[in-house]
Amino acid sequence: MIPLVKLLVVHSHPLFCDRFCEVFIKAKGISEIHKASTAADAQELLNSLKVNMLFLFDLLEDSEIIQFIRKVKTNCADMAIILYTMRRDISYTKKMKKLGVKGFVHASANNKIIKRSIDDVAEGNFHYCPVFSGLIADDDKKEDANLKDVKAYFDFTDQEWEVFKLKVNRKSLKEIAAKMGWQVSSAKKYSSKMLQKVKATNEYKDVIDFVWKTGYSVEV
Repeated sequence: MIPLVKLLVVHSHPLFCDRFCEVFIKAKGISEIHKASTAADAQELLNSLKVNMLFLFDLLEDSEIIQFIRKVKTNCADMAIILYTMRRDISYTKKMKKLGVKGFVHASANNKIIKRSIDDVAEGNFHYCPVFSGLIADDDKKEDANLKDVKAYFDFTDQEWEVFKLKVNRKSLKEIAAKMGWQVSSAKKYSSKMLQKVKATNEYKDVIDFVWKTGYSVEV
């Protein structure tokens, strides 16, 4: 766990940098926030300041960002790096994780999720972006630890969570009722409540896309 976070935000657009800084000042344990607009500026600040967390927007080419991350990790192996990305492909996320990136936040994430990435990584956890655009699990673990976070993120009740998992597996209300031993009317009620929570954040389609693109199955 990082007791005091000295954060460096790297983004080429000053308005985005300011937005992130306003969000991050509310995160746990933040003691300092610095800004840089280029990788070169960031490297200078990393050399002069004892920064221990990097929030990096990946507008660079793959080869450039890989080179930058490798250089950062070589000079400071304990640096906690969070990648703010437009990318959705799992292979890219896996590649960056192997380089030592500790968190991924998709560019469609809201301020609450962006702040949570800092909180999670500061506590020593690997942060999976809750908009399901770049989530990965350990290759040898088919059980999705990251998907378990979905329940807490959407604040599902136990019944809504069961409906969600069955819906992801494309079960009908009739099939859900039979599986859970409910009346169809009960399955419809829990499904309606679950969908209200998911649609409120516009992420239901992303959940389905994630599950089917990656080949994960949700245990039901």
